[in-house]
Amino acid sequence: MHQMNALPAIARWARYEFRHRLVVISMQPRGRPLLSMSMRPYLLWLLAGALLARVASAFAGTLELVQTIPLVASGRIDHLSIDARSNRLFVAALGNHSLEVVNLATGAVRSIGDLGKPQGVAYSASLNHLFVADGDRAVVATLDSETLAAISRTEGLADADNLRYDPVAERVYVGYGEGGIRVLDAKTGASVADIKLPAHPEGFAIGRDGKRLFANVPDAGAIVVLDTERKEIVQRWSMQEAKANFPLALDETDRRVFVGARRPPTVLVYDMDTGRRAASLPIGGDVDDIFFDRESGRLFAICGEGFIDVIQKLDPDHYRAEARIATRSGARTGLYVPEQRRLYVAVPRHLGKSAEVRAYAWSGEATGR
Repeated sequence: MHQMNALPAIARWARYEFRHRLVVISMQPRGRPLLSMSMRPYLLWLLAGALLARVASAFAGTLELVQTIPLVASGRIDHLSIDARSNRLFVAALGNHSLEVVNLATGAVRSIGDLGKPQGVAYSASLNHLFVADGDRAVVATLDSETLAAISRTEGLADADNLRYDPVAERVYVGYGEGGIRVLDAKTGASVADIKLPAHPEGFAIGRDGKRLFANVPDAGAIVVLDTERKEIVQRWSMQEAKANFPLALDETDRRVFVGARRPPTVLVYDMDTGRRAASLPIGGDVDDIFFDRESGRLFAICGEGFIDVIQKLDPDHYRAEARIATRSGARTGLYVPEQRRLYVAVPRHLGKSAEVRAYAWSGEATGR
């Protein structure tokens, strides 16, 4: 975007940041003023300085490739998870029938083979458990994350797909079958609930408090909102003209749900509480993962067409395309790790080029972390 054309967008973003932070800082938790009127001019100067620094960093730079680790896997690669403590990335290599365990510090890769169709993977730091959804064998396997030895298997989960771990309740949610989400006890692997959906779920996300779950159900042309305590659908939002809604991410600070659609290739933004569509932006084709970074206000859309699209939030209802980074055809899954400020992208083997994991960081943030 030309610098002059970006000025209205920057001004809108700056106004939003300034007002939001002034209200948060100047109020006590119960809503009473924390600062006297005489001190507020000094607060305004401090906020203005901090805001200018954020404007300079948020509207400059690009996504840089900072690490590449080769994989021997062939075929399609599905979802990823991470053990940040040991700096290991877990990659569901669906087409290779394996789980690839990548040491991000050394680049060493351990392959766990003889799987059916590994699709989803999730990690519990508190339990040291790794969960792997195998669609062909209709199971979720629980592994010891250190030794990778099997602990338990939960069967009867045809087309076991996406996995999400809720650390608050120590529950694992798995999308499966023709329309269901099974809830598992993360400690034992036992089934504790089954939530019926109108069709097979794709990407879904759980709120930080564990009380609501937002799920894409593309064959029903909808997004559904589940009450995890009542184990039922409480809202259903129609996709209208957009189709093939696969990935989903949350911005809980500003109460927004981001949905990636493939037909047409679009990111749609919804009000988390009402389902109102607030915005939409075009992206690359074949999107399969999207991630929102709360700190920078950036949304990363990983598109199998061969791009990462970066979108900057200006305010809860306004966004702008910030960058497009070329990857490789078929690279459509990944993982954003906020603590590392890293975006990992799984790049499958293509036209004689071997598979690999790529790590990206925003320019200016690539060192010292």
